Parts: sequence; structure tokens; C-alpha cells
Amino acid sequence: MGGTIPVFVHYYEDRNMALILGLASDAGTFPLRSCSHEAKLIAEGNKTAVSGRSSVLSCTYGLPQRVLQILWRKVSGRGNASDVASYAQPGEPVIEEPLRGRVSLSRTLDKTRLHLNPVKTEDEGCYTCEFQCLSEGSKSAVSCLMVYGMGKK
Repeated sequence: MGGTIPVFVHYYEDRNMALILGLASDAGTFPLRSCSHEAKLIAEGNKTAVSGRSSVLSCTYGLPQRVLQILWRKVSGRGNASDVASYAQPGEPVIEEPLRGRVSLSRTLDKTRLHLNPVKTEDEGCYTCEFQCLSEGSKSAVSCLMVYGMGKK
């Protein structure tokens, strides 16, 4: 089995076709991985954080060998989602602007941990962790973060 795991996979609505984007150097044979409907995806749950301190959101998926990429998105109050961070092996986590420098992402495909340090009031909202797999699409879960400001004395 040659080649590396593709960096990005997009599924069409009928899930019968996938567009795989990568580099020319990524050419090769890729293992087909699918998200199992039997495997459990567990989100840690909603969190409360204090502005200026650190917080961690996490999700766990039971079959990491089937995962190609993990994607974290923040969902706005209007329902729009914006990418926060992603990770695919082999490689380094990708953190989107303007979060670089204060957000980090674990380098595993089983338990993903999104670290925010320091937490800011604008970080408040709901975050989706999405485990992307080939052929059967993806599985996702949501955790919401509530941020409290520190009062001045």
C-alpha cells in the first residue's frame, strides 16, 4: 500500500462519490476506511470556562483506524459553521486564523482534544467535532462552551 492519507475528503450528497484532494506527491493507493455505525462517538459534553484561562473540548471515536481526518467547527448563532482546526495523519494539525497561537489540537485519530488558551469571550458557542471517513461519510458530535468574564475588584 503506497502513498499517504489524503489531506481533504469531500463527499457528495448521495455519498456514492468522494472528491479527494492532496498533493501530486500523495499519488498512490489509499486504504478505504469507513465510519462504522456501530462505533460510538462520545463528546465530553458542554463546558464552562473563565475568560483568560484554558479550556479543553474533547470527543472520542471507537474505531480510529477508520478515520481519515478530524475537523472541528464552531457553529454561530445563525447556524453557520466556520472551521477551527483539523488533523489528518501523517501531518500536523491545521489551526485556522485568527485562532493560531492560542488554540492547539491533539495529534490522534481516536480522542481529539481542542485546547483553547487563553479562552476569550468570543470563543463562546457550540463546537462540532467531525470524524471523516471514506465511503460512509462522517460522524459528528457537538459540545457547547460557555465563557464567563472575570470581574474586576
